[in-house]
Amino acid sequence: MRWPLLILLVINAALAYVIIARKDDLSVPNSSEISKALSAQSLISNSKVEVEQKKIAINCWFWSLFVMESESDGNLDLGDTEMNKLVKIDISQANWWVYVPPQRSMAAMNEKAEFLEARGIKGNPQINPGKMRWSVSLGRFSSENGARDFIGRVKSLGFDSVVLNKNSKALSRIHLSLPINDSNKLKIQTLNKNYPSYEWEEKECAKS
Repeated sequence: MRWPLLILLVINAALAYVIIARKDDLSVPNSSEISKALSAQSLISNSKVEVEQKKIAINCWFWSLFVMESESDGNLDLGDTEMNKLVKIDISQANWWVYVPPQRSMAAMNEKAEFLEARGIKGNPQINPGKMRWSVSLGRFSSENGARDFIGRVKSLGFDSVVLNKNSKALSRIHLSLPINDSNKLKIQTLNKNYPSYEWEEKECAKS
């Protein structure tokens, strides 16, 4: 009778060991372990979001030009049918006005305008009666920095007779946005050569 009893005791001991081992393997993690796991998962998720945002945040070139009074229709010959479709026109405030002050005569005004035009600066001679008669409008800008940069360009040509004045006026603004790439670089350089504008900047593309 002793041998069967010993055998049963051994079997029970073996079963108890197996049950305890399986319980340890299947043990439920404590709150600290759960918190660590969730934190790790959160970091992975945030990293994925940041990567996706970087993919979406593409930079564009933004170019704009305030049309001078004599060109109020806003028609520009861009020489590119596809780019013409991208151009937008609105009415905005052009607070910063750059101009050559009134001259003593029309001849003197024309001399100034011709000097600038020969160097790539196209002006708009003012011939209507008034205090600005015989002046040459060189353009209006939406920012002071853009206007001052333009004045710097004019003065670098050896032409110091130029004025910056704050004069709010609603004018047509022609503007476009182009994603930055080699093809668009050529387009916008050509456009800016034909219609020089210092309101050309790089920033994140507008969300559609």
